[in-house]
Amino acid sequence: MFKILKNSIIVIFLSCLTISVSCQEVDWENDVFRVVEEMPRFPGCEHLSSSKEKEDCSKKQLMNYIYSHQTYSIDAILKHTAGQVVIQFIVEKDSSIKNIEITRDIGNGCGQAAVDVVESMNNMTKKWRPGYHKGKPVRVKYTLPVNFSEVYNFLDPNDNSVEYIPVFSDCNPSYSMEDAIKCNNLELKNYISDNLAYPVEAYNAGVEGVVQVGFIIEKDGSVSSIKIIHSLSDVCDRAALQVIQSMNDLDYGWEPAQISKQYVDYFYTYDVEFNLKKEKKRRSKK
Repeated sequence: MFKILKNSIIVIFLSCLTISVSCQEVDWENDVFRVVEEMPRFPGCEHLSSSKEKEDCSKKQLMNYIYSHQTYSIDAILKHTAGQVVIQFIVEKDSSIKNIEITRDIGNGCGQAAVDVVESMNNMTKKWRPGYHKGKPVRVKYTLPVNFSEVYNFLDPNDNSVEYIPVFSDCNPSYSMEDAIKCNNLELKNYISDNLAYPVEAYNAGVEGVVQVGFIIEKDGSVSSIKIIHSLSDVCDRAALQVIQSMNDLDYGWEPAQISKQYVDYFYTYDVEFNLKKEKKRRSKK
């Protein structure tokens, strides 16, 4: 009698548990999913036919965005920091990016740099396609690894590993180191002088001096992670950043640094000069 009653209680309990689980409702408004029928997709791939094509394209577009907007802190460059940062964030139903978290960091500002580039996606014209489950848009947690490669630099007096320094314009990287530096300095000086826009506000106020700018010359010759190291004034700083950024619009540009015949990322600094006397002379020729 006791055994029968005990077994009956167990059956009733399991039945209630089954009913409780099967009847539990999904909160489509607030629940955060990790795996859904259609995962969120980075924009630019919705014109493709199959779901797999869209997914593969989305991942590629996402990584292109990350590495074209990624920046390095001065600490990360000087300390040769390299490795993988892992970021998690929620792709909301309205395509916005929220709750950005660092789940793995390698230090020296790399974690925050990865957060910043993910946060910048909220400013894109084209937005993420949200995740879908059972035909409904849902909130999805997304995990993103961001790799940081080692950056070489001439600020480190002990860094003698670079065989060929990056050179600008028509300079030949196979020149002797001394000749390469001379050619590079001349070409770069001429480019900056011809393309720097002296801010009217600074000119009228008699502001002159030097803005020191740091930037990475990437393996493909493009310029990234442009930073002000020594500031002069807000308007002069912006003008200095703009003239360095404009190098990415050139048909020619930088020949990257090389180690063992392999191109490498290289951190470079340049003093952008704002000279009132030279500017007055330039304006008088117009």
